[in-house]
Amino acid sequence: MNDYDDEHIEREKTTWSWRMMQIGWTVSISAAVLLVVFVVGLFSGWFWVDGDVTDDSIALTVAVNTDEVAESADAAAEAVTQTGEQVEVLSNSEVIEGTVVSVGRAGGDKILNVQPMPDEDDAEEGEPSPPWEIVMTSATEFAGDAEAAEDLQTGDKVRVVYRDDDKKKSRFALRVTEGAREEPESEQASAN
Repeated sequence: MNDYDDEHIEREKTTWSWRMMQIGWTVSISAAVLLVVFVVGLFSGWFWVDGDVTDDSIALTVAVNTDEVAESADAAAEAVTQTGEQVEVLSNSEVIEGTVVSVGRAGGDKILNVQPMPDEDDAEEGEPSPPWEIVMTSATEFAGDAEAAEDLQTGDKVRVVYRDDDKKKSRFALRVTEGAREEPESEQASAN
């Protein structure tokens, strides 16, 4: 019976020590988070500390700028929302790399025809795949050498991030990145 009591007491000591350690970690982490918020808040203008010293006392005042805190919270919420939307769009998108065959118009949108870079399947079949038609809208972003659809020319190497729209049976460009254009051999020979 004595062994049971010693084991029970030892288990209680271990349990008590474990609880105290958990409480210590919780308090330490909470204090660290509060310190970080305090320092960031001071630099961000969320609040400030003001003091008044007299002969026999020191008065400290902490003032909170609720407008600045709300503005920072709104900016953070907007950034999270935009990031979430971008992740959602990019998670449903695909990428094609190839050469511009032509750029045209259909209604208010511009149409980009891209000859995909040959892959292993094309090499085995011996025939390149047909050009892809990709719709560029006002929401399409441009990067690299092209700042707009008008900057794209036949022969440009491009990388297009696009999204398939099954309802409209079209591919819509989200981002078009133009790389260096390969010059035809006749232009390279005349340059030498």
